[in-house]
Formats: sequence, structure tokens, C-alpha cells
Amino acid sequence: MQTARQFIEDYLKKQVRFYEVAAQGFTNALESCDPERAKGEVVLDTSGSKGRAVVITSGQGDGRSLRYTLRRKKGDWSFERIQRACGRCRILGRREDCEDCHGRGWTNV
Repeated sequence: MQTARQFIEDYLKKQVRFYEVAAQGFTNALESCDPERAKGEVVLDTSGSKGRAVVITSGQGDGRSLRYTLRRKKGDWSFERIQRACGRCRILGRREDCEDCHGRGWTNV
């Protein structure tokens, strides 16, 4: 049975491949889909139990980590939520009055 870490690592490899193929035919339409940036995203931490997991990655080169919340369904992992570290709180420090994340430190992608 695949671990949450293995699931995300496989996902990241497939994402890079998708970006590479897409860039060949849609170079202008997919500016945010940079395969070279995507290659830099690596797993930093995993945690979880009882069919749920949280995997934190380095993000795609902008210095803002990504947090993937996963749920196991019928033996397979699926995405429940993807969030990006709050840029405002990263720069100014985590604040309850943050308009983006309200002090949680993460915003939905």
C-alpha cells in the first residue's frame, strides 16, 4: 500500500511531465506551468493517521511551501485540500488580522 509521501512524490513527477508536454504545444498559454520550477518541489514533511495525511512540500520556487491534505478512500489517496503558505505572514510574521489567511498561515490554492 502506497504511503502519503509516495503518493505526493508520484504526483509531483506526473505534474512535471504534464508541464513538459504542455509546454511543447502551449508555450504562451501556460506561463505558470514551468517544468523547471516544478522539478524543484520536494517533500519536506509528512504527518497523519487514520486515513488522513498532511504533506508539506517546498513549493515551486517562490519560497512559499505547499500543504496537501490527503484522505484515503478505498485504499487509495485522494486530495482533500491544497494550500499555499501565506506570503503576507511569511514576510510580516503571522498575524490574526491578516486579510489572506486570518492568522492560520495557509491560504487555499
